[in-house]
Amino acid sequence: ISSERLCLWYIQVSIKEVSKKVMSEMNISLKGPEDALEFVRRGEKYPYTMDLCCGSIVVDAKSILGILYLGFDHVVHLKVHAVECGELRKDLEKFLAA
Repeated sequence: ISSERLCLWYIQVSIKEVSKKVMSEMNISLKGPEDALEFVRRGEKYPYTMDLCCGSIVVDAKSILGILYLGFDHVVHLKVHAVECGELRKDLEKFLAA
């Protein structure tokens, strides 16, 4: 393997490892519109970019309309684009799915 190819491979691996570390993920469940509003209010306090995913649908986790579009009473996947978000996790503990 040439040194150029080895260097490119190393860069690709490094980028994948960094991208894994800059995102925290958790599963949440919202029971109704009141939960959605409270979730958005709690999430807005943090500077992180956050997405909610349900299947192939991805919405902004700070958007009440996006959350309403996803619906309620099922588990959705929250992706937080931050390395450390322990305070956010504590704040959202009420919504964490088992």
